[in-house]
Amino acid sequence: MRRAVLTFTTAALLAAPAVVAFDSGGASESSRLSAAIVAVVLLALAAVATPGRLLPATTASRVALAALAALTGWIAIAGTWSPSPGGADEALELAVLYLAGLGAATLLLRGRTAARAAEPALALGGFVVCAYGLAGRLLPGLVSVTLSPRAGGRLDQPLTYWNAEGALGGMTLVLAARLAGDRSRPMWMRALAAAAMPAAGAVLYLSFSRAAIAATAAGLLVLVVLHPVRTQLRAVVVAAVATGLAVAAIAPFDSVRALAGNLGDRETHGAATLLFLGAIAAAAAGLQLRGAARE
Repeated sequence: MRRAVLTFTTAALLAAPAVVAFDSGGASESSRLSAAIVAVVLLALAAVATPGRLLPATTASRVALAALAALTGWIAIAGTWSPSPGGADEALELAVLYLAGLGAATLLLRGRTAARAAEPALALGGFVVCAYGLAGRLLPGLVSVTLSPRAGGRLDQPLTYWNAEGALGGMTLVLAARLAGDRSRPMWMRALAAAAMPAAGAVLYLSFSRAAIAATAAGLLVLVVLHPVRTQLRAVVVAAVATGLAVAAIAPFDSVRALAGNLGDRETHGAATLLFLGAIAAAAAGLQLRGAARE
């Protein structure tokens, strides 16, 4: 029974970011409160399923958890004199959500099997969210998404904020590069990770978030520095090339890039862009399989 609870709680924790993403990414009050309640429940279930191991296993995780707990406490105290009570409550809700999520992760992901499942699970969730946002842009006649006047032509769905959407695309791209460059992963997983790179890169570009683009570039660089092997370097190069080709496939079409023109133009150009992205994804997967076979 305890193992079943542990498995369920771990799966729910890894799926939670993607689920929250489809609920405005926690931007609305109801979304934040729901996510925070779920995170606290997952933390309680994790504590029940791992008795006697309530403290994080490593010093680094203990320091991180203590620092976030201190920040949460300070936000709660500072909210008492804040000139914007609503904003203070929002910040506290997010802090509680992050603290409960991190606490649950330190309990549930300390085992090797669960820890190794985190990367592909989070990458898959990120890809699903990115694919949905792209589908609303490339297939407007089939997938209906809300177009925010505030966003203009920038891609902001389903998170409702273009900078967040760009950050998600960047994180998904870095995770995909990590999986593709990990020789301990199955070949099929590495190929699928490479195939996901163009979609993640396209979302990063369509967000037009300079901060997200810079952070993604830094993330890919850090990935190579932390794991300086040929397979990882090749995966990062594939990620960069796939993103560049995705940008080249999108940039000529103003109806895709900036939502210009009528619905007919958006559908036609979106379908053409989708075909280009599919070809880039197939080429990236093929290149990854070829490189893995040589290993």
